Amino acid sequence: MGSGFHKKNSKRTTLKRKYRIMKKVREHNRKKNKEARKNPNAIRKKKDPGIPKSLPFRDQIIKEIEEAKEKERERKIMIREEFRKREKQTHERAIMAARGFNNQPTEEGEESDNEDQEMSEEEE
Repeated sequence: MGSGFHKKNSKRTTLKRKYRIMKKVREHNRKKNKEARKNPNAIRKKKDPGIPKSLPFRDQIIKEIEEAKEKERERKIMIREEFRKREKQTHERAIMAARGFNNQPTEEGEESDNEDQEMSEEEE
């Protein structure tokens, strides 16, 4: 029988092969991304296994999860509204600057006005 020593294969590859592999990977990724753009619903998320019915306090856990989801939705809505508000303000400032009206109050002044309004609303 043999002595048990095998010649190890070298991990070196020719540049031709290396670049060909890189090209194939690039093409594959392009194809995959194009397919994802065409069919956004084709990508499936893993299903949540849920909460077993035999778990004690199951209803309480479900309520907590629903409340957390609702808070997250409200937080996202607030962020969107603030973003739109800021975008509208910057757009209006840009228009005013283009027309030559540069006497707009700074952001700090606007924030203090909003804080004053909030304080007066809380007092009522």
